[in-house]
Amino acid sequence: GHWLQSMKVSSSTKSNHRRMALTLLKHCLTPRRFNDLIVSLPVVKQKKVLPIAWSMKELDRLLDVTLSLPGQFQTSRCSVKLWFTAWVLLSYETGLRHGDVYALEETQLRGDRLFVVQNKTGKPIGKRLTPGCVELLEQLAYQSTDGSLFRWAINRRNSYVRWVKILNEAGLKGSPKYLRRSGATYC
Repeated sequence: GHWLQSMKVSSSTKSNHRRMALTLLKHCLTPRRFNDLIVSLPVVKQKKVLPIAWSMKELDRLLDVTLSLPGQFQTSRCSVKLWFTAWVLLSYETGLRHGDVYALEETQLRGDRLFVVQNKTGKPIGKRLTPGCVELLEQLAYQSTDGSLFRWAINRRNSYVRWVKILNEAGLKGSPKYLRRSGATYC
């Protein structure tokens, strides 16, 4: 109990640590000792937070902004419009986290399916993509200089800076992670 109380982290993190510790201990202790231990480790109450997602109108505004982006990235000569529009469609359709999208390789795209092992969870997933999304990803793959879909065109830090500008232009609050939430909400 003192171990959890001494942590200076959020209640959800404490709850996750408790769950992981109990999983490990369950395999190390006899059932009787494990049951005695559970009683001594207090349950961590978490406040339920509703996910905030963008509406379809807001998503349309975001796509309108990405489709009107002019020019190319200086270092790669990749179309800014292509890169951000592909990112929006892919993130919405797959629910992948920012880091997983940024790390995608062209070999993970096979026809209309994308295969990924998620970095955070280690879980493999296969997602079917719409024809429009596949077409944009194929264009990125064709131009790629290193086999990646997104990483070759712009570094991660600069992509975040540009995302802030794009979201402001679309009049949206939040971050690109809202694409993941929105896709999951509309499933």
